[in-house]
Amino acid sequence: MNFYEIFQIKLGLRDKRDTSLKSKSKKKLRVMFIDFWDDFKEDFNLLHNALSYNYDLVHDSKNPEVVFCSVFGSSALEYKCKRIIYIGENICPNFNAYDYALSFERLSYMDRHLRVPHYIWKGFFDLQKDEYKSLRLRDDRAMLDRKFCNIIYSNDFNIESMRMDTLHSFSKYKQVDSGGRAANNIGGPVKDKIAFQSGYKFSLAIENSSHKGYVTEKIMDAFLAGSVPIYWGASDVNLDFNKESFINLNDFANLESALEYIKKLDSDDALYLKMLRANPLNNDEFCENFNIEKLSQFLAHAIEEGDIYHKDKNFGRDVNGGYLGIPRLAKYGTFFIVNRTKRREARYKLAQKIHKIQKR
Repeated sequence: MNFYEIFQIKLGLRDKRDTSLKSKSKKKLRVMFIDFWDDFKEDFNLLHNALSYNYDLVHDSKNPEVVFCSVFGSSALEYKCKRIIYIGENICPNFNAYDYALSFERLSYMDRHLRVPHYIWKGFFDLQKDEYKSLRLRDDRAMLDRKFCNIIYSNDFNIESMRMDTLHSFSKYKQVDSGGRAANNIGGPVKDKIAFQSGYKFSLAIENSSHKGYVTEKIMDAFLAGSVPIYWGASDVNLDFNKESFINLNDFANLESALEYIKKLDSDDALYLKMLRANPLNNDEFCENFNIEKLSQFLAHAIEEGDIYHKDKNFGRDVNGGYLGIPRLAKYGTFFIVNRTKRREARYKLAQKIHKIQKR
């Protein structure tokens, strides 16, 4: 079984998945999805699929039992019911304003958090496209007879300089085709990122910022395309993906030394194919053994047994240090909170104190 099929099973997209958690009779649950990105689909997303194991969902914007939200707005704070937030950006959860959270953070906070990095959310959609399955299965010659390297990105607002630095540095060796809206050099943005990347031996997968655990869809897209990822971002990315299957720029002293290694791979067919054919997953498992059943269990527990912790939306806004004022930044497309370790630690300590007081 190849890694594409393993991904599908873990995300509940194949008939061979474990269906033991599916309820024979499902309970109706009134839900509201709000504050997500522009092309978010209420009836077709990872949360909806996981919830469908146990619930017959009814979309109700007036009187929901549970609100599911993300960080692209603060409308969820108007609802007094249980709030569950999904965070794919480099923003840590605010447990004073939201009752439960799904995010990239590697943290354990009572029963209120589950790690779901954005590459899993994005993979839920891409793994349903059968045309991508064959991209990694092409013969060796087809894989070797491709262009050198590409990058696709459209956001250049409030991000680290590593993306442009890497593009400029590696272009001194061979042309790096840029197919996004930003720094485009191929005549316009591509329509299908993964199909485009499949025409290249290497794909730059540079995160917007670097933080432990913050691993997005960028590296996953390259894997699905059958292109070796050149990754920069989370220093602990090896916990998510097999270090033998990609180039980790964090392992090199500078871009010059990284480029020398890439040149070696580019000129040594056997060495390149060894990395290309390596299984991206460690022991055929997602990090923390994530699968759709685990997500389904977490959500069911939060809905059926979990407490409502938020008390006042303004209190949450103040403690969050401005995170909930996101609408004023949303027009720029992306926003990132970096260098916020002290703020995060202070917020968690305060949330724990509040929890103890509420339990008295």
